[in-house]
Amino acid sequence: MHEPGNVIGSGPYPDLERTVKIHEISLSQDLLRTMAETLWSAMPPSDLPDCLILLPSSRACRTLEHVLLDLARERDGLAALLLPRITTLTQWSEAAAALAGVDLDNLPDPRVRPLVLAPRLATLPWLKEHPASAAGMAEEFITLFDEARLEECDGRLLREGGGADADADAWAGAGPDAEATAADVRRIREVWQLYRGLVRRDRVDAMVDLASRIGGPQEVDMPRSALVMAGGFGRLDRIEAKLLQAALDCGDQAQLFLPDAGGDDHLDRAFCATWSDPAGTDGTGPFGPAARLRRGLSPAGGPPLDAAPAKPAPLSLRERLEAARRENGSPDARARITLASCADPETEARFVVDRVVQHLRAAGEDPEPLAVATPDPRLASRILAMLQDAGIEADNTLGRPLASQPAGLLMRFMLRTALTGLRAEPLLEVLTHPFVSLPVARGAHPVWTLRLEKLFRRDDAPQMGLAGLGRHAAERDQVVRDLFGTTEPGMVEFVGLIEDAFAPLLELAGRPHATWSEHVAACRASWRALTEGGAGSRNEERQDETALQGIWEMLEANAALLDPLSLADFAATSGRLLAAEMVVPHRPRNLPVMVTGLVEMRLEQRANLILAGLREDVFPAPAPPRFLMTPGARSRLGLPGWREHLGLEAELMLRLLNNGVRVTVTWPTEEGGQPVLPSPLVSRLALALDRPAEVDAEAPVAAIPLWRSAAAAEDEISAAQLAFMVDPRPTRALVPCRAQNQLSWTALRQWRECPYRFLMERRFALSREEDLRREFSRMDYGSLVHGALYDFLAPGGEGLRRLESGDETGALAALDAAADARFSPGSEELPVRRLWLDSFRRVIPAVVSTELARLQTWRPHLLEQKFAAPLEVLVDGTQGRCAGLEGPQFQPSGGWEAARERSCGIVLRGTLDRLDQSRRDPAETAVLDYKTGLVPTAGRVGKLEDLQIILYAAAVEAGVVDPDLQGVKVVEGSYYRLQEGEAGPPAKPHLPGASDEGRQLLAAGMVRLIELALEAAATGAVYPVLAEEARAASASGLPCRTCDLRGVCRIEEERGRPGYPPGLWLGLDGIIHQREGAF
Repeated sequence: MHEPGNVIGSGPYPDLERTVKIHEISLSQDLLRTMAETLWSAMPPSDLPDCLILLPSSRACRTLEHVLLDLARERDGLAALLLPRITTLTQWSEAAAALAGVDLDNLPDPRVRPLVLAPRLATLPWLKEHPASAAGMAEEFITLFDEARLEECDGRLLREGGGADADADAWAGAGPDAEATAADVRRIREVWQLYRGLVRRDRVDAMVDLASRIGGPQEVDMPRSALVMAGGFGRLDRIEAKLLQAALDCGDQAQLFLPDAGGDDHLDRAFCATWSDPAGTDGTGPFGPAARLRRGLSPAGGPPLDAAPAKPAPLSLRERLEAARRENGSPDARARITLASCADPETEARFVVDRVVQHLRAAGEDPEPLAVATPDPRLASRILAMLQDAGIEADNTLGRPLASQPAGLLMRFMLRTALTGLRAEPLLEVLTHPFVSLPVARGAHPVWTLRLEKLFRRDDAPQMGLAGLGRHAAERDQVVRDLFGTTEPGMVEFVGLIEDAFAPLLELAGRPHATWSEHVAACRASWRALTEGGAGSRNEERQDETALQGIWEMLEANAALLDPLSLADFAATSGRLLAAEMVVPHRPRNLPVMVTGLVEMRLEQRANLILAGLREDVFPAPAPPRFLMTPGARSRLGLPGWREHLGLEAELMLRLLNNGVRVTVTWPTEEGGQPVLPSPLVSRLALALDRPAEVDAEAPVAAIPLWRSAAAAEDEISAAQLAFMVDPRPTRALVPCRAQNQLSWTALRQWRECPYRFLMERRFALSREEDLRREFSRMDYGSLVHGALYDFLAPGGEGLRRLESGDETGALAALDAAADARFSPGSEELPVRRLWLDSFRRVIPAVVSTELARLQTWRPHLLEQKFAAPLEVLVDGTQGRCAGLEGPQFQPSGGWEAARERSCGIVLRGTLDRLDQSRRDPAETAVLDYKTGLVPTAGRVGKLEDLQIILYAAAVEAGVVDPDLQGVKVVEGSYYRLQEGEAGPPAKPHLPGASDEGRQLLAAGMVRLIELALEAAATGAVYPVLAEEARAASASGLPCRTCDLRGVCRIEEERGRPGYPPGLWLGLDGIIHQREGAF
C-alpha cells in the first residue's frame, strides 16, 4: 500500500494547511477491512466517536460497522464499541447544509420535476404535434440540467442570463455536429428558461450553494473531527468532489483511499493488460474512474494527483499479456476463479444452485458466507425459485419495480377499471387481487367474484358500464329467486359494494380535470373500500404498500406545483412513477446465501462469490441513451459519456473478481433459441487467465442435478405408473377421493355404464372446462318446460282451474302464458330462447288435450317434488316386495342382511316430476317423468336397462317422497313424452304396477338399483373402463358418445385385450373422430 502525502486544497480553513494522506491500495485488498485496520492503528478505541468515515453507499456503511466490531473483538477482545460516524457523502452533505443555512426542506421532490415541466413542454411549437413525448423529453432535459450544474458547465450551456439563441452557433463550433449541437443548445436554453419559471429552486441548486459556501472564502463553522477517512468512490461530479474536499478538510487528519493502478497483484495486472491504457485518458479501463477521481480532487491550478512520467511506446496485446504473465507467475488466480459457460439460462440457474448446495453441504452447520451476484433480474428470479425448491432461504437484495408488485398492480388495476367504466377484464383483475376483500353480507368475497366472472363470460352482448352491470345483476338475482325462492342478498348487493368502492374514482373519470390532491384522495378512498383498510401504515413486511404510501404522500406534498389533469393522464403518470420506484422485499438477516446485484457487491467480501449472467448487452449494461447533445458536444462540455460508463463497469468487474476467495463466473451461450456471446469483460478475463471455459456449453440440463427440499419418490412413482400401464385388470383408486354416499339415478347410470368415468367425474371431480359463454342448450329447454308445466298444473292456478272446468281455449291460453313467463326473461340478450318457445308452443295443444282427457281419472298431487330415500329403507321395502318370489333377480348378491348392513349412510336422491292420484281410489297413484328428448322404451325398462321410473315408484311406495302419502301403491309408472304432435304417457305404462308382472318388474328393478348403489358407494371399488353390459352395445349405445374425459381415458390401452367385441373398436373410433375437440 503506497501512502504518499498530497495536498488537495485548504477548503474553508485557508489558515490551516493540512495534508491529506492518499492510500493507494490494490483492488485485491479488502477495502473496508483495510480502512478499519488503518483507523484502528491511527486512533485509540476511545477516540473513534470523534472520527468521520465517508463511503459511497449505506450498505457499505453497515458492512464497515460490522467489520469494526469484529476487529474490536479480534484485537482487544471488546464486546462493545462506540463506533465512529460512518455515513455517505449525501448524508454528510445534508447535515452540512443545515449548519451552513442551506434550506433543503422546502424543495420539490426530484420525481415531481418532470411532472411539472411536461405539460408546459408539450405546448412548445417543436413538440406540439407529439404531446405523448413530453413526459420522456421532460426527464431528459432535467437530467441534462442536473448534469450541467453538477459538472459546473451550466454557465456555458444554459446561459441563465442570456436568451435562448445567444451565441448558440458560436458555441457549437464548426465540427460535423455543429448544426445539430446549435439546434440542441437553442432548445436546451429555451426549456431551461421555462423550467426556471416553474421551479425556482431545486435540490441541485441547494447542493451547488452548499459547495460554494463551505468551499468558498467565507467562513462556515463546520464541526471538526479528529480523523476523516473516505474511500470506495467510483465517480464524483465536480460539486460532489468539492463537498468531499470540504469533508476531508474538516478533520485534523484526513485520509483518502484510492485504487492502486500500479500494484503488483497478478490478476489486476493480467486483466488490465487487455487494455492499452487501463488508467489513461481513454477512460474505458478499470482504473479510469480512479484517474478521473484524482483529477477531480486536484487543487485548482495545481498539478494533478495522478501525474505520471511520460508513457513508453505502446505494446501489442500479445506483448502486454506475455509481460504480465512473466511478471506474475502465481497460479493463485487460475485456482480460485472458475469460468463456466452454460447452454441456456435454465442450465445456468441449475448450475449456480448446484454450486450453492454443494458449498452448503460441504461446509456443514457453519457455512462460510456465499453470494450470487447477477445483473439479470430474470436469472435472479430463476435462481431464487430453485433455491426455494431446494429448501434454501436466501437473502434477496434485488428490488423489483413497484409497478410489478402487488400494491402497484392493484393501483394500476383500480385506475384502469375506473377509466374503462368497470369493464369486465380490469374489474376482475381488481376483485381477484389478493389484497381485495369486499365486506359481503353473505358468503365470501371470492365466491361472489367467481359468480360475477361467470355472469360476465356468459354475456355476449356489448357491456354497458355500471348501469349494464347492475341490470345483469338484477336479472341474475331474479333467476335465482325463481329457482330457489331465496330472498337473501345477492349479486345486486355485491355490485353495489363495487359501485361504492369505485365511486370516488368514477366521479373523477367524469370530470375533465382535477387536482393531484383530489386524485390521490380518490385513490386512497377506493383502496380503503376495496381492502377494508388501506395503504395507510408503513409495514416492513409489505414494503410495496409502504412505497405506494410514500408516492401518495410525495404527490400530496408537491400538489401546489402541479397542474390539474384528467384521470387518464393521472393514470399514465402514476404508471411511470410506479415503474421507476424500485422496492426491495423484506429481508431476513444473517442468512448464509445472498442473491444480489453486481453494484451491491462492489465493496462486499465473500468466501464464495458467483457472478452469474455475465453475457453481452447485460454486462456491461448499455450506456444510458442521451437524446440531447451529441457525444462530441458532451465531451467538450465535460459531461459524462459512454467511456466513463464503460470504465465504471470495468472497475466493477475487477473489484468483483477480487471480492471472493473463490469466484465462479457464468454466462449462457443461448437464450430464446438465439446464440448469445459472453460479456466482453469475461472475454478479457479469459485472455488474462489464458484458459477457456471449464464447463461444457453443450452439456444437457439433465446432467446438472435439480435439488429439491423433499426428494420425489421417483422410483416408486415410475413403478406405479408402469404397473398401471400394464395391469390387465381394473384397479382400485390409489389416492383419496370424494365419498359418494348421495346418489341419483344419473350417477347410478354412469356407474353402470362406465365405472372409470364415474371415478373421474364423481370421485375425482374432473370435468371439461366450463364454457361460460351464454348459450341455450337442450337441457335449458327441458328445465323451462318443466317450470312451465309446474306453473300450469299448480294447485289453485289458472291452468288447473281451466282444465277442471273443461275450458280448452282457456287452458291453451294459460299454458301459453306460463311458457312465455318462463322463456321470455333474457330473450333480448339471447334471442334463441324465443325460437325454443315457439318449439314448445307447437306441443301445447297436444299437452292440453292429453291433460283434459287424463283429468277424468287422475288428479295431479305432487309437482317437481325432491326426495331423499335412505337406502336401508328401500332395502327393507324391497325385501318385503320380493318375499315369495323366486329367482336370483329377486335377491341382492351377498344376501339381504349384508345389503342392509352396507346400505347405512347411503341416500338415493331425485326430483319427481309429477305424481297423480286416482280419482276413484286415492291410494292408487301414477308416477310421471317428463321427457323432452329421447324417451326410454318399455322394452328397456323391462330389461332393467332404464331404472329411473322404477326408483321413483319405489320411493313413493316407501313413503319418502311425501310424508302424507303412506301405504299408497304405484299402479302406473310412465315417461311423459313432450314432442310436437305427441304428448303424454303411452297407452301401456312403462311400469304396469297394477299387474303381477309389473310388481315383479318393480321388485327386480329395485334389487338391481340396490346392487348398483352399494357398488358405486363402496370405498374399495374397482373402476373398469366400460362395464361388461356396455361393451356389447352398438356405437349408438356407447356411453363414450357423451363423455368429455377423452384426454384421461384409458380405453385405448384396452385395445387388443380379451373381453371386448371387435365391433366395439370400430364404433369407438368413429365416436373419437367426431369428438376430436373433447377434453
